[in-house]
Amino acid sequence: MAGRADLITVLTAMRDSDFPAWLKTLTAADAGRVDSLAARFATLDIISEQERLLGRPLDPEIEVDLLWFCKPHGVRVQGQRFIGHYTYDDAVMVKVAAHEILHPPFPMDGPTAKACLAVLAADPLFARILAEKDKGTGYNDLEGILNEDVCQALDQIIQERLGIVQAAPAARWTRADQGMHVLAAGLYGWFKVDGYDRTGGNLEAWMSAAAASGRLSPGQLHPMAAAVLNKPVDQLWTTPPAG
Repeated sequence: MAGRADLITVLTAMRDSDFPAWLKTLTAADAGRVDSLAARFATLDIISEQERLLGRPLDPEIEVDLLWFCKPHGVRVQGQRFIGHYTYDDAVMVKVAAHEILHPPFPMDGPTAKACLAVLAADPLFARILAEKDKGTGYNDLEGILNEDVCQALDQIIQERLGIVQAAPAARWTRADQGMHVLAAGLYGWFKVDGYDRTGGNLEAWMSAAAASGRLSPGQLHPMAAAVLNKPVDQLWTTPPAG
């Protein structure tokens, strides 16, 4: 059997280190985490917030599987089922649920996405970001940025409305992924200006209008993102140090 020797090595090491006893001690420390998280989620209506902002219905149930060996991930597995680490606090778990269900925010092969991508493709800033960013962070094309950043802008609003905010917008988007989520910051700012965070609506229609009106173009998107990030417009992206 291929890999048999490696498997025996791993199992032998686990036996010799008394892995079962170690695991029992580890899991006993957070034996009540499932119940406490379930109780916390029961007080929050994440799905309603998402439906309000997307403008379409979703499955009313969320399933969260807590694991011990999944760091640093908190991701959707299938449908509205997620994995997260036992030690993640409530704010992280709410952010994961609030974010992942949003993907994709609208069809990435539809006319709205194509219109948005056409505007972003003409922006030298995003060309720089894609050329200079660490490829290991993901989102290595414009479609990936559009998909992710729309969802990040929306999940920030959801966190705020639920009263569980993992990080303020400026801090979040300055630190995360080398600061590449400029589009998320700009969209968040426009959502706030329009009152979309309060009223909700048809997201696909809103994005289509934003692309057509110039809100995604450098002259309007960059100043809005700069205001959210508390940065000068010419410092929205800083080339990461080599290595």
